Amino acid sequence: MIISTKHRFYVIAGLLILLFCIGYIELAVFINELSQGAEKVQKAAYIEKDVQKIKQDFWKLRFWERAVQTQSHVEADQQFGETIARIRQQLANFNPSPFDEHFLGKTEPVNTVLTQYENAFNSLIQLETDQRLSQTQIESSFQVLSSTILMSSEFSLLKPLLNLGRFLDRYVHHKTDSEHKALRMVFASFENKLKQSEIINDRIRSYLQKLDELISRHFTTEKKIQVIHKQFDALSQELMNRFTDISQTAENIGYQSLETGSQLQESIVRWMIISVTISLLILLFILDLIARKVIKPIRSLWAVVMKVQSGDEQARFQSKSKDEIAHLGFALNNMLDTINQHRFRLEEIVDERTEALTKTNEQMRLEIEQRKKAQEMASQMALEAEIANKAKSVFLANMSHEIRTPMNAVINLTELVLETQLTSRQREYLTIIKSSGNTLLGIINDILDLSKIESGKMELEKMAFNLQDVFHSIADMFRGKISQKGIEFIIHIAANVPLNLIGDPLRLKQIIVNLTNNAIKFTDTGEIFIQVIVVHQTQQDTRLVISVQDTGIGISQEGMKNLFTPFTQADSSTTRKYGGTGLGLTICKQLAELMGGKIWAETQEGKGSHFSFTASFGLESSLQKSLRGPADIRNKRIVLVDDNPHALIAIDEMIQSFGCITEKAHSGDEAIMLLQRMHVAQRPVHAIFWDKDMPDLDGRKILEIIRNKSDLSSIPVILMGDLTDAREYSQLSADYIAKPVMPRRLSVILDTLFTKNRKIAKVIPTSEPTCEQTFETFSILLVEDNVFNRHVALEILKQASFTQVDIAENGRQAIEALEKKSYDLILMDVQMPEMDGIQATQHIRSQPEWKTIPIIAMTANALKGDREACVNAGMNDYISKPIDRKVFIDKLKQWGTVVTK
Repeated sequence: MIISTKHRFYVIAGLLILLFCIGYIELAVFINELSQGAEKVQKAAYIEKDVQKIKQDFWKLRFWERAVQTQSHVEADQQFGETIARIRQQLANFNPSPFDEHFLGKTEPVNTVLTQYENAFNSLIQLETDQRLSQTQIESSFQVLSSTILMSSEFSLLKPLLNLGRFLDRYVHHKTDSEHKALRMVFASFENKLKQSEIINDRIRSYLQKLDELISRHFTTEKKIQVIHKQFDALSQELMNRFTDISQTAENIGYQSLETGSQLQESIVRWMIISVTISLLILLFILDLIARKVIKPIRSLWAVVMKVQSGDEQARFQSKSKDEIAHLGFALNNMLDTINQHRFRLEEIVDERTEALTKTNEQMRLEIEQRKKAQEMASQMALEAEIANKAKSVFLANMSHEIRTPMNAVINLTELVLETQLTSRQREYLTIIKSSGNTLLGIINDILDLSKIESGKMELEKMAFNLQDVFHSIADMFRGKISQKGIEFIIHIAANVPLNLIGDPLRLKQIIVNLTNNAIKFTDTGEIFIQVIVVHQTQQDTRLVISVQDTGIGISQEGMKNLFTPFTQADSSTTRKYGGTGLGLTICKQLAELMGGKIWAETQEGKGSHFSFTASFGLESSLQKSLRGPADIRNKRIVLVDDNPHALIAIDEMIQSFGCITEKAHSGDEAIMLLQRMHVAQRPVHAIFWDKDMPDLDGRKILEIIRNKSDLSSIPVILMGDLTDAREYSQLSADYIAKPVMPRRLSVILDTLFTKNRKIAKVIPTSEPTCEQTFETFSILLVEDNVFNRHVALEILKQASFTQVDIAENGRQAIEALEKKSYDLILMDVQMPEMDGIQATQHIRSQPEWKTIPIIAMTANALKGDREACVNAGMNDYISKPIDRKVFIDKLKQWGTVVTK
């Protein structure tokens, strides 16, 4: 019987199907067992995860407990209660099935302990509330007692009273037993001295008794709080033990489940080895059958083909079988015979055609490659040039818009707050914020103009400005930094320096700010001294030298060589302390040269640096005189006391410029002797300006000395020092002026001291004069996507009497608003989502009924070409951000008047 290849393949397929069925059955059994084991492991993992969540919340509970005890978080009590509620909810939802027997009796006691924990917490909150109330009553009672004693003019009780106040303050803040005992001793001593004084009466006795009762009550409450703290610790330990037991139980269940899974895995591996062995035996039998009956005849065919390919034209297939593969071999023999008959002719034709085709293809390939390379090179160069130009333009535009947008909100909201009712200190702080914001805006503009500086196309503005405004802004900007470092900051503008100049104040300020920043950075002790003097002046212009001198670390001779070279630092090590980009002095050098001057430095390593630059400015035609005080302060004799010679010279020139007579002293002892000599000589002293940080007599000591001397007690004392100490000395009823002393603030102090009307409002009115023309019916559509800038614009419009204002957040909403209502004017931002301001304006101008509506661009795009783009789109006017309120309101009123007419 002859078995064909088809029948052999049927046998092989049957064996393979049998092998697959056996493997499928075994796999199904293994998967079933594995899924059951995995389900238990997964459930154990879920239980352990739930336990870990509960334990995590317990540690959060401990954290908020400590926060409540230390009062270090304002929402600690709320978070404590929410955490307890969350733990209870998790315990209620905890489902240990199918391991219920392991957790029996472990979770129920936790709720009981949590209840005790919460009760202790509520008691603690109540006691702390009572303690704070008691503390407030103690401070109030002490103030009443102090005021009563001070009004009695019993100066012998002043020192015991101050001593009692100091010990009372220490006890209230520390609340320790030792502080309480010390307070009781000081209180008893003060009570004895008070009883011995002549001012004792029933009212003072009642104040004293009430203060004693409040202190005792406060101490008793503190003891109760300490007891609850100990109770907290005990309950926390018990909770921790409970949760540790539950967590250990969950971990044991997890370990047991993993061990069961490991055993199941070993069983599966064992059965898999047996199954794979049987499968391999069956597979080997199938492979042998295929090799003998299929592969061997095919290899014979392949051998014949390889012999023919190698040139053996007589090679033929030999086989005794009669199956399909044998018939294929015999057909191959017939085909080889036929091919041999036509081979020679075909080889000649192929050789001819191949040679011609090869030559043609080679020529075409070379030509195509040359054209392709040329085209790719041209495209790449064009693309790179276009990408570079677009990237630079997009970067500058985006940086301008994205930075100016928040700066608009910062600067204008600060101005709006400044127009509200504020204390003088709040006003001064907000003025510093506004000044710093404007300076930051100037630096941003410098960064955006960096390409102009590099290409030599930077152009300086020519505008009228006041030199004192520049230095007032600089003084306010650096007060905080100077106060933190504890160094002296002095600004001295020589008396003959003209104040009203024509030039670029922003660039001038940029140079001074950069040099001052460097001086502060490298100075830890001593002083920073800024001086302005005139070197040459005509009727039309003046040439100034501005220097910034410090007592810092100085610069080495090696560092001086490349001081004004871009991207270099005096300290170039990888561990350098002070940081920086190395561009600041380079930009200062270029700006100074643009101002017609130069910049140089003198330094001594370890002793400080002295940077100076010259700059030329025009003089304003309507030249004003320097700041002068009112006639009431002329010829007043003022004593100046400061151990710093630079500071003494600066304030001496300022006060003399107001027409006052000055006497100077360089130390506290010298000042006391000077005052005594002037008293003996009957030369009246109208005021004393005293540096509060004098080494021999500081602010507190001099106030105490002068107030205790009858011949000096009536002389006003104005202390000079850091802004941070103003509050402290104001509580001591002392006048105070922050350093560096500037002419305008000095003028206010002198005016307050010597003018006839000495009552000056502490809060400056913010309301502006009412406009002659009102615009209450004038309708405006404000198109702005930034919520903060919308708020700023609405506040400014409201103050300018424009009350009919609607809002659209993008160009599409603006068009929808115009379809519903007519408007007298549109304020249009440029960069907005969905439809920007340019597209929206073009659409509005395409509609006949909207062509005459005035559109004012209000955008942070402040680069060259932005104004032209807005005008070309059909806008009538342009306002850049950050918004200058005066310019903004003037333009609105101008267009409002035009539309109204």
